[in-house]
Amino acid sequence: MLKKLRQKFIALNMVTVAAVIIVVFSGIVAINHQQTLTNVHEAMEASINDAAFRQTNNRDGGNFGGGLDANGMASREGEVPNNEGTIPPEPPNEGGDQGMTPRIGGKDGRMSSIPVAVYRISGDKLTLASASSSAYLIDTDLSTASSTIIDQAAQDGTIDTLGVHYLKRTVNQTTYVAFVDESETSGWKDLAATLALVGIGALLIFFIISLFFSRWALRPVEEAWDKQRQFVSDASHDLKTPLTVILANSSILLDNADETIAKNSQWVESTKTEAEHMKQLVGDLLTMAQIDEGDATMPREDIDFSTMVQGEFLEFESVAFERNVEFASTVAPDIHVVGTPSRVRRLVQTLIDNACKYAPAGSVVTLKLEREGRMARMTVHNEGDPIPAEDLPHIFDRFYRVDKARANDGDSHGLGLAIAYGIAQEHGGSLEVASTAEAGTTFTARLPL
Repeated sequence: MLKKLRQKFIALNMVTVAAVIIVVFSGIVAINHQQTLTNVHEAMEASINDAAFRQTNNRDGGNFGGGLDANGMASREGEVPNNEGTIPPEPPNEGGDQGMTPRIGGKDGRMSSIPVAVYRISGDKLTLASASSSAYLIDTDLSTASSTIIDQAAQDGTIDTLGVHYLKRTVNQTTYVAFVDESETSGWKDLAATLALVGIGALLIFFIISLFFSRWALRPVEEAWDKQRQFVSDASHDLKTPLTVILANSSILLDNADETIAKNSQWVESTKTEAEHMKQLVGDLLTMAQIDEGDATMPREDIDFSTMVQGEFLEFESVAFERNVEFASTVAPDIHVVGTPSRVRRLVQTLIDNACKYAPAGSVVTLKLEREGRMARMTVHNEGDPIPAEDLPHIFDRFYRVDKARANDGDSHGLGLAIAYGIAQEHGGSLEVASTAEAGTTFTARLPL
C-alpha cells in the first residue's frame, strides 16, 4: 500500500509541476509573440509615418529596389527599366536627413532595428520610399505583393506565399504599404523549443527530488501504518485471549447444563473477568477516539486538583501495600485547574498506577504537586529498572509497549500512557518522562491553572 501511495504522491507532484510549467512557459511564449507582433506593427507604423513626413516636406531621398506597374515592369522615378524590365537596386542613403540606417546608443533611437520596406501605391504600381526603408522586396516578390495588396481591402495581414507581414495606410491622400519579413515574428518558435528543453530538464530534476522527498513526506504515514498494524496485532491478541476463555467456559457450562450455577461459579466468574477486560479495551479505544476528535461535548469545570490528587493517591495505598511499595506525597493545597474531571482523574490514576506497577518491592513511590508559574506541576517518581533509552521517544505512542514480549496481564493494552498524554495535550498541558538507572523514572504532568 505504501509503495502505491508513494507512486501516487510522485505522480501527483509531477502532473502538478508539469501543468504549472506548461501554463507559465506557454504564457511566456504567448506574451513574447504578442510583443514581437506589436513591435513589428509599430516599426511599420513608424516607417509609414516617416515616409509620409518626407513626402509632405519633399525630403524623399530617392528610391532603391524599384517599383512595378500593373504589367510587372520595374519602375524608379527618373530611370528607365532595362531589357529585362528591372532596374538594379540601389543601396539606401546613409546619414543626414536622407539616411535610414539604424542608429545605436542611447534610448531615443530614431527608428526600429527591424528591417522595413515602405512603398507608395501610385496607381497600379508600388514605388519604394527608400529614405524611409531599411529593406526592399526583389522584383518577383514585389510583383506578387503588388497584385495581392493594391486591390486588397484588408489594412494589415500576412502574405503567406512571400512570408511577409504588411500594413497599408493612407496619409494625406497617399497610400503606403510597409513590409516586414515574417522571420521577425517567428522567434517564438525558437523560444518555445528552448523552454520545452528547459521544462523537460526541470521535470527530470524535480522527479529525482520527488523520489527523495516522497520518502520523507510519507514517513509519518509509514509510521502510522506500522503502528496500526502493531495495534491490530496487539488488539487481536488482547481480544482473542478473553474470547477463547469465554468460549471455553461456555462449552464447559453447556456440558454441565444439569449442574447448578453454584457448582460452576468459577467458570461464570472467569467469563465475567474476561468480559470486563474486553470492555476496558473497547473503552480505551473509545477514549482515544474522543481525544482525537477533540470532543467538544465533554464538560469543562473548575477542579480542585489538590483534593483530587490526594484522594487518588490514597486510593492506591492498598495497591501499594499489596506490592510491598511505600508511598510518599507532597501536595500543595488549593491548586485548581479547569478541565473534564473524569479525564483529569484518568491522567492521575494512570501515572500513579504505572509507578506502582514498575516499582520494585521495598521501594518508594513519590508524588509531588506544586505550582510552577501559571501551571500546576505534578510529578510521580518510582525507583527500579529504567526505561531503555531507545524506548523513551516512543513511550507515549499508542499501542506501544516497552515489553516487546507482551506480558499477558489483562490490565495493560499499551494505551494507558498514550491516553494520559492525549489528556494532558487536550487540556493545554504536557506530559514528559525522564528515566535513568541512577535517578529512577519520573513522569511530569503540567496543566494550566
